[in-house]
Amino acid sequence: MRQALLIIDVRPGFAPHQWLIEGIQTLIDTLPGVATVERHDESKTPFQKQLGWHPASDDDSLILVDRIFIKHG
Repeated sequence: MRQALLIIDVRPGFAPHQWLIEGIQTLIDTLPGVATVERHDESKTPFQKQLGWHPASDDDSLILVDRIFIKHG
């Protein structure tokens, strides 16, 4: 079994701290990495209606990884 680092929603819309991005990038240098990124669908997850905010439609991972999985929600 191989280990990999799973990175969930580390993207500009959530404005993560630079120290977090740098720490994850350090780990990615030693492990394969995969990331998830959500593509917002207001009909499924009403962020705008409930919170007055929704993620950008083109928000991509801030971490360079081996593979990205797109979540639609």
